[in-house]
Amino acid sequence: MKTWCMVEIFLAGVLVSFVKLMTYGEITLGISFVPYCFFCLLQVRAFQCLDRHWLWQKIGEVPKLEIPLQEGKSGISQNVRSCHICMAILPAERKYCPRCHTKGYVRRPNSLKIPWHYCSPH
Repeated sequence: MKTWCMVEIFLAGVLVSFVKLMTYGEITLGISFVPYCFFCLLQVRAFQCLDRHWLWQKIGEVPKLEIPLQEGKSGISQNVRSCHICMAILPAERKYCPRCHTKGYVRRPNSLKIPWHYCSPH
């Protein structure tokens, strides 16, 4: 939700455009601009207050693990992984998260190859 909803960025763009366009003529803000600013403030505040772990708990329970986890050991050494969307701890061999239904990996395939491709001279 936070990634794709950037009303505060749009608001900043509108204000910059408004200032730039004022040099070409007389422009005024309409009555709908005030509620839009209020909406932007409320949405930013809602995102600050929203705990995504709590929200995912309300959507669906965390899948139960068969093995107990040990503190101080990495997930790979315990044969578990974390879902990158809902943060559920899953067995490493499980490809899809049962809570959010996204595909995940213990290690993303070619994760080092992708940035290396952009850094290497062509």
